[in-house]
Amino acid sequence: MTDALVKWQKYEPFIYFLVIADEEYLVYLDSENTVHWDYDPPVTKDEDEEVTDSDDQYDPGELERIFNRAAMLETTPCSDLPFDMQRAFKRLIGEGVARAFEDQYKFSDEILDVAAGYIGARNQEAQRSWYLTASSMMTAFFMIVGLFDWLFRTGAIAALGEPVFWLILSASAGAMGAWLSVIERAGKLRFEAGSAKSVYYQEAASRIAAGAISGFFVSGAVMSGLLLSTLTRGSNLIAFELLGAFAAGTSERLATSIITKLGANELKKSSQQNY
Repeated sequence: MTDALVKWQKYEPFIYFLVIADEEYLVYLDSENTVHWDYDPPVTKDEDEEVTDSDDQYDPGELERIFNRAAMLETTPCSDLPFDMQRAFKRLIGEGVARAFEDQYKFSDEILDVAAGYIGARNQEAQRSWYLTASSMMTAFFMIVGLFDWLFRTGAIAALGEPVFWLILSASAGAMGAWLSVIERAGKLRFEAGSAKSVYYQEAASRIAAGAISGFFVSGAVMSGLLLSTLTRGSNLIAFELLGAFAAGTSERLATSIITKLGANELKKSSQQNY
């Protein structure tokens, strides 16, 4: 035990990482990376032998401001990050509090700013990784379905019919298109902090599923002649079905426009029948 810790020896069992120990203050992290601090200015006697706290170096208002800021910053969600990243973040908070005890409030704010930037960047990296991982896993599922559909095409066509066979392949193509869109936007993805890891997995899986569904419907529109009817002649039909499905996966707007077109056609037919 160091000399500075003698005064704070009651805290020793709880100290997992010591930020700083001084005769007047102590800042440390416990085993769960929670920041703790305590301070106890020495007492002196004035000329009238009255016992007073020697805390002239502290500005109570500034100390409380730093304490409040550190406490709010510590609530930033980071439990899903690696332990060493959490510790680095909490250590920065502890260092910021320590500078306040040394009456260096400007440096305290600077360190807390660095801590906020650090945890924000690490959270963005982790969230982007979760999103890409989940989207890749969901895409792999649809690719496996499409692969089995193709490898066992003779039995699939006999059991489901040729149109359904191609619609399943188109759904796989739509999922691949959605995955390509996610990959292209990977560096631009920005997420709000505070959501659990499962939320990012659900969001990514939903995005790929939406691409597969879009590919399914666009392929059906091409197959029925509602889309690209002037281009789909003979052997070109299947190629345009798959290309259309892939394009629909990369952009939800395309699928939306097809649905809008179908609705407009139905409305037009209904109006003609009324007359």
